[in-house]
Amino acid sequence: MASMNSIKIENINLTEDKLRLEFDLKIDSAVHPLYFQSNNVPLKVSNEAFIAIAIIPAMSTRSNILLDGEIDSRFSKALPTIQTIFQQWYPHQQFQKFELSNPIIESRDIETKRNRVGSCFSAGVDSFYTFLKNKEEIDDLVFLNGFERSLDDQVVSEQTSKIIHKIGANFDKNVIEMKSNVRRFLSKFVYSGIHHGAMLAAVGHLLSGSLSKLLIPSSVTYQYLGAWGSHPILDPLWSSNSLEIANDGTDAGRIQKLKFVSESDYALNNMRVCSQNKGTWLNCGECEKCIRTMTGLLGINKLDKCTTFSKKLSVEGLKNTKFKPTIFSYYNEILPELEKNESNYEFCYVISKKIHKPNFPQIFKDVLKNYLRRYKYRFPGLYKKLRTSV
Repeated sequence: MASMNSIKIENINLTEDKLRLEFDLKIDSAVHPLYFQSNNVPLKVSNEAFIAIAIIPAMSTRSNILLDGEIDSRFSKALPTIQTIFQQWYPHQQFQKFELSNPIIESRDIETKRNRVGSCFSAGVDSFYTFLKNKEEIDDLVFLNGFERSLDDQVVSEQTSKIIHKIGANFDKNVIEMKSNVRRFLSKFVYSGIHHGAMLAAVGHLLSGSLSKLLIPSSVTYQYLGAWGSHPILDPLWSSNSLEIANDGTDAGRIQKLKFVSESDYALNNMRVCSQNKGTWLNCGECEKCIRTMTGLLGINKLDKCTTFSKKLSVEGLKNTKFKPTIFSYYNEILPELEKNESNYEFCYVISKKIHKPNFPQIFKDVLKNYLRRYKYRFPGLYKKLRTSV
């Protein structure tokens, strides 16, 4: 076996008010300054959080993770399984397993009583479904600013923050807004569809001084489960003796969720599914996520009651929307609802044509681009050359 490199977590600094945690993740000689910042809930220095962040870089670069201190026994026991899952789900990444030598601890003393439940929340369909379904149990809406889009995009960042705080106030729920540059760092190794669950788990552990449970909304049903960074098998494995992490929402498909969420007029008119918008509207009305949601709302006869899209749904707009194979299942759910109304015939025809006659050159191109990501960190020059030629 080839010798292992090392990843070190160093220079850990938690500010006096405990609202900002800074640390360096060092891969051999390369130092990556990372941070998490909370708006109102104290953060906790957590080795479980550090490992969740470092696991993908470690497996990608064939490195061991070196850090001081103890590791929770439940979390430690699940790490080999987590690594095996990543290896089997993403064989093209050539992930390498590692072992930790840190001492194991069964439980930690908790300074304050923790009985709060948080739910990851972006104001989208999945997160609204999980929140409304578990509203009585949930105390905090956990919004990670910079998770879907870069914090450099201040217009979208500030707009999303504002609407989520507004939603929290309406339902009398506390909003924990976290900011971080970790997504940008992890995306050097793999695309976000692989690492996003680990990042959410890290957030949960950083908040485990206040939260006893974190819900992560699922984007698919059991019927369509596949390799994905957040998954009902994977998410609970990130739990510790002091924090329960649960995946929620696999019980309902896209149409079921839209029907449930649209029972709340407030949710329907404050739903944000778009990550491309730059104006004053919540949703651009043009990107695939907007088109997908609008066609679903059309199918359940709720589109005319939703006022958050800047453009109306049109057949021409649907024709111009690129469908990736990963989202075919959503449209397979939407089609039967659209077919109930004869006036939706043209929409049904376009969707059916797109999902049954996929663009194979585009599929090959997307797969090749994702495959090339494995070279992004190890051989940046080669990666850039190959990436621009695809």
